[in-house]
This record gives sequence, structure tokens and C-alpha cells, in this order.
Amino acid sequence: MAGSSRGKPDSPLKRAERVLRRLRGSAVRILRTGRTVAVAGRTDLAALARRAAPLPRPEAVVVCLEPSPEAVRAGRRCLDALVDQALPCAHVTLLAPRAVLAQFDGVAEAADTTLLDLDAMGGSVTRGLRAVLAAGRGAPVAVWDAAAAPCDDAVLWITSTWARHPGPRALYADHVETDDTTRDTAATQLHLKPRFSPIHLLARDVVAPMVVYEPQVLAAAVERLATEPQPATGPGALYAIALEALGGLTLADVAHVAEPLNVLPVRSAAAEHAIAADRAAVAAAALARRGIDAVVRPLDACPGVHDVAPRAAHAPRVSIIIPTKNGAELVTTCVESARAQAGYEAYDVTVIDHASDEPALLDYLARESAASRLRVFPYAGPFNFAAMNNAAVKATEGSWLLFLNNDVSDFSPGWLADLVAVTELDPRIAAVGARLRYPDGDLQHGGAILDRKRMCLHLHRGRPADDPGYLGRVASLQEFSAVTAACVLVRRSAFVQLGGFDERFPNDYNDIDLCLRLRRAGWKVVYAPRVQAVHWESRTRRVGGTARDLFVSRWAPSLARDDFFHPYLSPTEFVPDGLARVWRERKRVALASLVAGPLPRPAPMFIAPPRGLKHAA
Repeated sequence: MAGSSRGKPDSPLKRAERVLRRLRGSAVRILRTGRTVAVAGRTDLAALARRAAPLPRPEAVVVCLEPSPEAVRAGRRCLDALVDQALPCAHVTLLAPRAVLAQFDGVAEAADTTLLDLDAMGGSVTRGLRAVLAAGRGAPVAVWDAAAAPCDDAVLWITSTWARHPGPRALYADHVETDDTTRDTAATQLHLKPRFSPIHLLARDVVAPMVVYEPQVLAAAVERLATEPQPATGPGALYAIALEALGGLTLADVAHVAEPLNVLPVRSAAAEHAIAADRAAVAAAALARRGIDAVVRPLDACPGVHDVAPRAAHAPRVSIIIPTKNGAELVTTCVESARAQAGYEAYDVTVIDHASDEPALLDYLARESAASRLRVFPYAGPFNFAAMNNAAVKATEGSWLLFLNNDVSDFSPGWLADLVAVTELDPRIAAVGARLRYPDGDLQHGGAILDRKRMCLHLHRGRPADDPGYLGRVASLQEFSAVTAACVLVRRSAFVQLGGFDERFPNDYNDIDLCLRLRRAGWKVVYAPRVQAVHWESRTRRVGGTARDLFVSRWAPSLARDDFFHPYLSPTEFVPDGLARVWRERKRVALASLVAGPLPRPAPMFIAPPRGLKHAA
């Protein structure tokens, strides 16, 4: 990844070829769109529902937190949508203030719906959910924000996905935001989400507006939250439950329906700001319950995303390793900038000198080494990024390793302290990468994604500095399949456990391969957008050869579907693909494929209620 360059401006011939590719791509999209619409039109939703009828269905809890006319309309819209499902829920509960429930006289009798008075429970959503769980129905519990209108196939999707997922503990789905005041379809925004990451959940309520919980998981979360002196009662109440219930789960525990199952109205700027502030406070409280001191604030430029700034409780030693061949100006700028902005004391610097013969560099390294300000590690032989770093690691002592290219500079204040602090969010974190920019300010690296055709790509590469990216992902703390080794902090024990970089990748893919091996071994790879720097990207060398075939043979299954990149997003534009306008039809085709598979044996419909639960007063 670190060896590629931005390239020269396109020639007229290149521009013409690009236009032709776009025309061919448009034709393909038109054909795919027509085929999708045609297949969806032949799909019988009722027949699909009949096939899935033997499976255990979830019970729904619709949570309405405000006694306003808008809340009443939203609650009715949500309940009506649940009543009209192709496959109905096992049971429906409306948890709302008394003033809202008064507008629903007769609903309970007409639609097998239980009404729970939120005011009688002190406004506590957790107490209301305890009452639902104490009823002992035993089905998975789908908790809906009343602002969302479930699509008519939502319960069918949930039921079918839950039955086919190996041991699900929770489930969430994509959703759509639309402006009810206009008929313009361009105002519709698809929220196509990555697979589950508890790290990402801290930075954004990515699972809203509906989460399905295994009863035991939900019960444990509400019991823990019940002890809070000031439980969340505002817009962030459901987010607080999600953070508590899902915080200890893994990607394998949580199913993701990669199709929109709910429609949300577009909120006003004022409403979005109020919700963002409340959710940021909820995220800070969740971290405090885990013993992590952090400042969490909403990002005004990116609604829904929080700037998560943990404060490290420990100061492990970090060994910074910088390889170079000549490049005195680059190395000097890199080292001095890193020192000046580190905000951290427990580190040492090792410069790998790859047979340099530039007097200015040799003089600088000699002076710094004599003053014990850095260590010089001589390296001879052909360039091999993996081999030279592996060799240098053995000469260092830090419990964390910071691999740093010599052409990285202009670090953000406290950059090293911020990287170290992120590692305390989860003991399974083994690598933390930074947000890197080109000298002109455009984004160079905001996490790396895998793609079958292009192998690996920098997410949102080339976007302007102030562009938060699709759904704010450039600005979000989150997991990725990989990050670039141009600036990455790696846990030494994990690095040694895997044998370091694979030296069969001398020029490229070595960092991506390391990250993928870390994840395969159960570690997490995290992108920390608070940590920023400028990357000149391979000013001192050019890539000579690649190990593409080896990379493809090793990681072909991962290239087929990146866990942290949605299959309906364009891998180059990072926006919904050409079939976004027919998302309903595409979803119907996917549902038919899911339901048509062999059905598992139905699980028992009754499960005893979790221990210790009592009916809420």
C-alpha cells in the first residue's frame, strides 16, 4: 500500500477510454436494473412468508419516548407497519408515555399488542424491557425506535436470517432515510452499514433504528443498566442499551441484514444536533462503566458521529521504527515532527539505515545517535520492507511497535498518546492506524478495504480534507480489515506471535497481509481518525515488483467480501452503486434467495425467562 503513487494527469486517450468504460458500465447497470425489477415482480412475498412460517418469530417492542403529536403519528405508523407484515411478529409491545398510549385505545385488542406506560416506570426504558422479558415469551426481542417504519418484509428478513445464522446473539439491518415533504427520490439516502464492530458502535449508533436481541443478552444489559443512578431517558436511551448489550460481542455473534428493513424520516438540523449531543453523553457513560476515561463529543460537521478521545491509564513503551535510504530532509522532518507532537514520553526511535551514502543523512544520524536521541540499525541487501522491519524489531524493546515511513510528517498534537489510548478500548486490539493526508490536504488513507478486482484500496482516497466520507466513516473510530503500515501501532506480542511481516511481500501487500493475519488470529485492527499526519507517499523509492499472486491465493475468500465494506457500495466512489434506485426490488430478490435455502429445524418456541427478572412496577 505504501508503494503506490497518485500518478500523472490522464492523457486524452486515457480520458476517452474512461468515458467508454463509463458508457459500458451504464449499459450494464441498465440491464441489471431491468433484470432485478423483473425478478422482483415475479416474487410472491406471501409464498415466502408461508415457507418461513414454521420458524420462531421475534416479538417487537416499539419504544416511543416523547409525548408529542409527531411521536403519536410515528408510533401509529410503526405499529401499522408491524401489523401489516408479510410474516407477523410473535407479539407487539408499545412502550410509550401515558399521553401517547391514550391515543391508542382499542389497539391492544385489535392487534395482539401490549401497551406499557413509560411514565409509570419513571421514564425508564430498561424497566419497560424488564417487564417484556419477565413475560417469558422466549422469542428474540426486536426493539424498534418508533420513528422508524418497518418495511413489509422486515420480520420475514429477521426470522429467516436469525434461523440461518450460527448462534446469533443480536441482529441489526440497513435502513433508508427519506424526506416526507418531497417526492424527490434523490432525497432518499441509503444507510448501507458495515458488519458489526463494538469499536465502531462507540463512534456512531450504527445499529439504529432496530436491534434484535437474544433474550439473555438483553436481560443482562438491562439488569446492569438498572443500577445506574441516572439512566438514559432521552433520545440516547436505546443507544445506551445497544452499547451495554453488544459491547462484549464479536462480529461472529451479531448478524447483519445487508438490506434496508426500515424507513426513517430525515430529521431537522436542530433535532439532529440534540440527538447527537445526547448520544455522545451516552457513549461517554458506557466507556466510564468499563473503567475507561474518555471525552466524547459530537462532530458538528458530521451528524451522528462522535469524536472519541480516550485517555490512556498506562504508558507502555513504544519503539518507533523508521526505514530509510538517504532522504536526509525527509527523515529529519519526520523525526522532529514526531517528537514535537508526540504528547507521550515512553518511546524510543530506531532508524533503519539501508546502506545510505548521503552525507547529510549520515551526519544527522551520527549526531542523534551520539546524543542517545535515536538508534541506528544498519541494513544491507536488496530492498525488502518486511525483512528490514522484522530485523529491526529484534533490536527494540517496546511492548508496542510503531512502524513509520520516512515521508510522514506534520503530525496532529498528541498523536502518539492518542494511538496508545485507543489500544485500551479493547484488549483484543493489535493494530491502530492513522488518518493520512497528501500535502495538498486531500485524504490519502482512511482505512483499507479489500476488493476482488483491485485487491486493496484506501477508503475515500483523494477526498477533500473536510469531507467526512460516506456516513461519516472518514471521521469515525472503527475497525477495518487493514490499515497502512505508513503509520501503524502494533502490539509486539501479536506481531511476534505471527512471525512479523511475511518477507515474501518485499514491496507491497506486507502491511495488508499482516493485518489480515492478525484478524484471523482473533485480534482487532482499528482506524483512529483523531491521529492525523501528512504522507508524501514513496518520495524516495518506486515499487519494483509485486507479490500479487501470492496475496490473491492466500486471501481470495476475504477479497470476495470485506467485512467492513458493504457489498452494495462502489469500491472506487464509496457511494451506493447503480442499483440503489431499485433497492426494494433488489432486496426482494435477495430475500427469495435466502428463504429458498434449506430450512433449519425449528427451535423450541418457549424459553424460560432469565433468572432474577421481575415484573416492572
